[in-house]
Amino acid sequence: IYDVILGNPDAKKCIVVQASIHAREYMTSQLVMKQMEYYLDNYNQKYKKKTYKDIFDKVCVHVVAMSNPDGVTISQKGFSGIKSASLRKKLKKMHGARYTTIWKANARGVDLNNQFNNNFKYIKKYKKGAYAGYGGKKPVSEAESKALVKLVNDVKPKAVVNYHAMGNVIYCNYGASKKMQKKVYKLAGEIRGLTGYYYMGLDTAPGFANWLVCKKGIPSCTVEIGKHTAPVPISQFETVWKQNKDVMVASARLYY
Repeated sequence: IYDVILGNPDAKKCIVVQASIHAREYMTSQLVMKQMEYYLDNYNQKYKKKTYKDIFDKVCVHVVAMSNPDGVTISQKGFSGIKSASLRKKLKKMHGARYTTIWKANARGVDLNNQFNNNFKYIKKYKKGAYAGYGGKKPVSEAESKALVKLVNDVKPKAVVNYHAMGNVIYCNYGASKKMQKKVYKLAGEIRGLTGYYYMGLDTAPGFANWLVCKKGIPSCTVEIGKHTAPVPISQFETVWKQNKDVMVASARLYY
């Protein structure tokens, strides 16, 4: 799992952008990679009177472009993409094993976005894991979720943007204090202004963003790209790109 630093690695402030924590939502990886490529190719272009160079010098961005690489492999290639024969055998016995294309979990059948220590619940009916929905026996048990928690604890970001798919919506109401929610809405409002995506209602899941806001006091929101289905068809990417081109730089600019 790679953490790519865009800008000055010694900057006093940073934000985190992560994508593909859910396997079938891999278009989000394509999006954040193109965002980084675009900013680097146009480093002297301006956003709100500040060049990308100036913004990323003061507020660098830690980009985790694919938080769930094994799960993405399953969604794209099926269980044959998993190298371990014993793990492939276990996967075939899991709930929803026939749904490889719409797989959300990692290669151990754990839905990583149900893994965080905020309203965590152990779902007993999924003892052997599942293609979606099973958060594991305890919070942060998986290598992928541990990596995200370690990154947050190490770099102490000013904000975190989570890319998911699909719905053209933004999740940003986590039932936190009014003061905390005000900070979240500041971030979400900036993204909404660029994308035109709608806000969704109260979300109290054990998700990464929920944990960040409610337990760590870090503004975070979940941005759902595309519409109708996941994996999102590649035919929608041009529209997704136009809507989200400036999201990463705009989010960094908020904390300049």
